[in-house]
Amino acid sequence: MLFCDVPPALALIESGKIRALGVTTKERVPAVADIPPLTEVGIPGFDTASWHTVTTTGNVPQGIVDKLYGHIREIMSDPAVTESLVKDGALPQVSPPPLELKRFVESEIARWGKVIERAGLAGSE
Repeated sequence: MLFCDVPPALALIESGKIRALGVTTKERVPAVADIPPLTEVGIPGFDTASWHTVTTTGNVPQGIVDKLYGHIREIMSDPAVTESLVKDGALPQVSPPPLELKRFVESEIARWGKVIERAGLAGSE
């Protein structure tokens, strides 16, 4: 058994070399729309997805952060970029403002920190 993002597994799924039982997001993934979310197959409330972001060190001037944010948001709003990512199995999102992204990352750290603690892995290397 394996949990894996759709993009790196897509070719194996499409070729039949692996059998996907479900996706971890609450909604279906368009590139593999026939694969149900885990919530549809008996695991209620399951909703998680990997995410990727661009970060900087904390001492980068706000003007540069704002400029990066503007360019990234523009790129992620491009229909051609969205189409390419969807085709490859991703769920593209338009970049949220930097402070909103920061709050999201902090909430993910808290969320997954609890999972790590419950699993007894806190402090392990």
